[in-house]
Amino acid sequence: MRLIHTRTCRLQDFSQGEIPPYAILSHTWGEEEVSFQDMSSARCQRYKGYAKILQACKVAVRDGLEYIWIDTCCIEKASSAELIASINSMYAWYSDAEVCYVYLEDFEPDSDIEDSLPRCRWFTRGWTLQELLAPRYVELYDKNWNFLGTKLDFVDGISTTTGIQRTVLLGGKAISDCSVAMRMSWAARRQTTRVEDMSYCLLGIFDIHMSLIYGEGTAAFRRLQEEIVKRNNDTTIFAWENDLSQDQKLLGAWAPSPASFKGSQATPFAQDFPNLSVTNKGILVSSDMHIRAVFTETCDALRRKYSLEFDSYLLFLGHNETHGDSGGIYLRKIGPDLFVSPRTLSYSPGDWRLPPDMISLYRISTLYIRICSLLSHIYTLYLPFSSLHIYISRILLIGESVVTAQDNLQGLDGQTLYRGKKVTERRTPNAMFLPTSLLGFTA
Repeated sequence: MRLIHTRTCRLQDFSQGEIPPYAILSHTWGEEEVSFQDMSSARCQRYKGYAKILQACKVAVRDGLEYIWIDTCCIEKASSAELIASINSMYAWYSDAEVCYVYLEDFEPDSDIEDSLPRCRWFTRGWTLQELLAPRYVELYDKNWNFLGTKLDFVDGISTTTGIQRTVLLGGKAISDCSVAMRMSWAARRQTTRVEDMSYCLLGIFDIHMSLIYGEGTAAFRRLQEEIVKRNNDTTIFAWENDLSQDQKLLGAWAPSPASFKGSQATPFAQDFPNLSVTNKGILVSSDMHIRAVFTETCDALRRKYSLEFDSYLLFLGHNETHGDSGGIYLRKIGPDLFVSPRTLSYSPGDWRLPPDMISLYRISTLYIRICSLLSHIYTLYLPFSSLHIYISRILLIGESVVTAQDNLQGLDGQTLYRGKKVTERRTPNAMFLPTSLLGFTA
């Protein structure tokens, strides 16, 4: 670990086990920040960022600390190995610091704290999330380095601004006791300069270590989710909402970014965890999970309200016994044991309160949630009923048959074809028809 001596402003390296007590700075990057290379040159004193380093050192000296860590100049970013090691260690460094100084560059002196604090840029950046949560003691300073107060002093306002529970900010509730979806929601409205950093800044929040590949774009967030599933079987990682502005009919298991979790703040922390594993077919979910097949034999108004089709399912993501909350996602079956998420059917706790005659509960033996989204023409290739496990109590109508008036005959697209009429000229190999009164198939 590389630290700045607070009296000389010189860098000094320390090996593990020899690191002295130190302060740490949290800030938002601005113009003319001082880099590791700049610190070895006298010209760094002309940079705007150098004044920030000097002031942080002065505050640390006042607190009796000889060393301070500042991200702009304590990491040699030209070394990819050091950059990877530093980013993977950053959460621990903030956690081990004696004190964290939060410098709010856009907080004007004598401003009203309740009005100005929530509008500070510091609350919108991705990297500052771990810098808020990890340190044991946090002090806030305004533009002129006037002391504003501690995190404890403003905990209620910070909780409202960030959406992070008060007990988490105070340390009474461990971050690991918060669901994956809840932790993701904390970053949903934050931003980073690089797309990849929106994933890398969350490594410490989920206790994950992984390589950094700048240039991979949004694939970094997919890798992060894969690593989370390897270490954590909390199924709320699937409790994200899709962006309806995207022209995509089907969705994979992984969210495209933390922004997809902005509505998952209240997602319950499941107490009944299944086994999860990443395969080349999709996310394999163990038989501990429950699935609900959604029937369409109720009125058309309810079907339109919930955007349901005959092949729609509800998958439980867990239950919180303390609060009695349940949560889940909608799925569409595209093949034997293979499911995807329909674009129009997002996660929503309220949708679990469906009328009893619309749902039927099943326990599955095997379930794969497709990792990547599929084109609509692909999943239709796997929809003949011969590939589904159908429980039939009467007769299956195939080809030329007569349907009674009370039956609604449906095709593979879930739309009513005939009502009380004779079925003729329907002899295509995959055209198998079933009255909705018989739609009691299991998953």
